[in-house]
Amino acid sequence: MHATKPSRTAIWVALWRGVARFEKPAIVNDSFADALVPMPYRPILDVARAMPRTSGMVLGAIDLVSRGMSRHMALRTRAIDDAIEDAVRKGARQLVILGAGLDARAWRMDALRTCTVFEVDFPSTQAYKRAQVGALTPTAKKITFVDVDFEKQDLGTRLREAGHDRATPSVFVWEGVTMYLTLEAIEATLSAVSRAAAPGSTLAVTYHSGQHIAPLSFMVRAVREPFVSTFAPAAIADIFAKHGFSVTQDESDPEWRQRYYGAATPFAVERLAVATRNPSTAS
Repeated sequence: MHATKPSRTAIWVALWRGVARFEKPAIVNDSFADALVPMPYRPILDVARAMPRTSGMVLGAIDLVSRGMSRHMALRTRAIDDAIEDAVRKGARQLVILGAGLDARAWRMDALRTCTVFEVDFPSTQAYKRAQVGALTPTAKKITFVDVDFEKQDLGTRLREAGHDRATPSVFVWEGVTMYLTLEAIEATLSAVSRAAAPGSTLAVTYHSGQHIAPLSFMVRAVREPFVSTFAPAAIADIFAKHGFSVTQDESDPEWRQRYYGAATPFAVERLAVATRNPSTAS
């Protein structure tokens, strides 16, 4: 973690999301990446915006070489967006983004107009982000920044202090984080989420199953942000159940690419498990 900027991987994720809007069809449109992505990466977005057709062709070529990685971030983002929208339709009125990084959902998702968004992250990352979003107008009803030093502070306590209502259904999004944590750290966070989640709340968590991640593993090791944990889908379901959540959906790139692009791929870069908080279940 840089003292004044987000992690390198958080920047890469925002960059890919920003470039993805120039694809045809564009399954996600994150124009706020222009404001959030720092130098020296921002010129990539400038070039993509100036030459959208060329950037789309380049993205497609990289997709072939990278075994689906260049489109993976757009697919993952869209799948989580859909899970959030579904939860809001069912009554959720709070969105808690764990490790929010350079996430722009509070600014770009119309579905959040009735929701309070709690962005949870390290103080240094949030300081950078708040400076970048500046006067940008959010679509969310309200945004609350919850700075947490996860090694020293309790997540549940910080959420409560920030005004999160445990009696109101929430959507908890944990995107692109679990692979960097130990099982003990993952379970500690899930325990805190379980205590903060009203029955019927939704939990959306991405994780690696260990398949097809060799190129990506090399990249993250190169920037000293190595993967720590991988799980089989059945193991994730068991861990969630231990903390009072029932998995309702567990998908990856093959399902997403078929749904959003109408195309097939054999590569499952990363999985998304969506679960519902069970009633009267202590964590």
